[in-house]
Amino acid sequence: MANNSEYRKITKDNFNSITAENETKPERILDQAECQRLAQINPAFVAITTSPFEKIYDWAEENEIGVRFHTFVWYSQTPSWFFTVDYTQNGA
Repeated sequence: MANNSEYRKITKDNFNSITAENETKPERILDQAECQRLAQINPAFVAITTSPFEKIYDWAEENEIGVRFHTFVWYSQTPSWFFTVDYTQNGA
């Protein structure tokens, strides 16, 4: 949709919600550097970034269309570093 005004028009004219899929999966929204920083404070803290889906959300809000997020937890698209103690590629 990002590069196709016809798709945006069809969506606006025919739907009342859209679903952000890959843009909201862990591989896109987890912020590794910030997770590492926060782990120093509390290992349970997790950081995300909203930038992958901000354009989608902003467009939907401007056009009064609801947004559903596909999943924030997804086994096959979660980076391996997320499962380590220190959020690094080689962590325990």
